[in-house]
Amino acid sequence: MKKGILAADAVELLIKLFFVFTFAIFLYVVSYSYLKEPVNIANLESYLLSRNLLYSDSCLAYSDEVKIYPLQVDVKKLSDERLNACFSKETMGFRVTLYDKKGREVKSAKSLTVKQEGLLTRGTKLLYPVCNSVPQYKCSIRKDLVLYNAKEDNLAQGFLVTEVVNFVG
Repeated sequence: MKKGILAADAVELLIKLFFVFTFAIFLYVVSYSYLKEPVNIANLESYLLSRNLLYSDSCLAYSDEVKIYPLQVDVKKLSDERLNACFSKETMGFRVTLYDKKGREVKSAKSLTVKQEGLLTRGTKLLYPVCNSVPQYKCSIRKDLVLYNAKEDNLAQGFLVTEVVNFVG
């Protein structure tokens, strides 16, 4: 009778160990595949750049003595020097262009190296053909609806287009 009880306990223990090992193997496979998944942060960096440009007084946001007006671009601040001081990352370059609501260019500035500027070539039918063919570079475009000071104390509606080239690998 003791042998029957010991055999039943051994079978029960083996069943429990089977479920524990199956669960451990499942956790290992899921965590391994999750950790090996490549993380693409180029689009997130592009988004954070545009938010920084539009919400920071040290970048393009209009400000007076009292407060900062987010999503309102101060056209006087839109310059290459301001963009270089506002945001700089060795592997990232960008061009910012302000358009009126009819699509005409109001003003443009850039923070690009010569190589990055070659990647963001305008006027081609295929948008940024080099970025599409070279996997080490990721190009993206953001278009934000903004207000800007067209004339003295006169606000106009327009679009701020941010073109970003990022070296990802």
